Amino acid sequence: MLTMLGRHHGREQHEQLKEDISRLTGAVVEITIKEEGQAFGGTMVQSYYRDEAEQAYVIEVSPQLLKLYQAGNTYIDWEERQQLGNANLAKWLHGFYSSHAVQLPYKVATIRDLCGAKATQRLGDFRKLLRTALDLLVAKETSITGWVIDENDCVVVTRRPTQSQRRHLER
Repeated sequence: MLTMLGRHHGREQHEQLKEDISRLTGAVVEITIKEEGQAFGGTMVQSYYRDEAEQAYVIEVSPQLLKLYQAGNTYIDWEERQQLGNANLAKWLHGFYSSHAVQLPYKVATIRDLCGAKATQRLGDFRKLLRTALDLLVAKETSITGWVIDENDCVVVTRRPTQSQRRHLER
């Protein structure tokens, strides 16, 4: 599982994976697919089993949630995300912008707060990290095709919308 997620195999990564899976058992979501008139509400992970000796997991997701994913209903392009390796800010930005059909400008400080960066981190230092992450998203040819930080210190991103986002925008 760590390999599939593009993570290393050290003790720290195994501990982080345990915490991540445990946290997902309490993550309640509601997903609505308007075109199909369907909605799902529930936990991301229904239950899990971990064999400590074998370092093996069995993760059970809700059958309804599984149907949504098997039908191709996801806002994240997994192949794009895998290309980002361990670049956590780039991954966060990828997920954030993938979930928006319309790309609104966000202040650098707002992105810093939304992504969970330490509020004590100097805005100038965060801005450098942000620029690097955005450059990586463009360089890896993700759906993000360009970006600029404008005169109001707002990040303006251009990206290719998904097919479902395109249909939504056309309506």
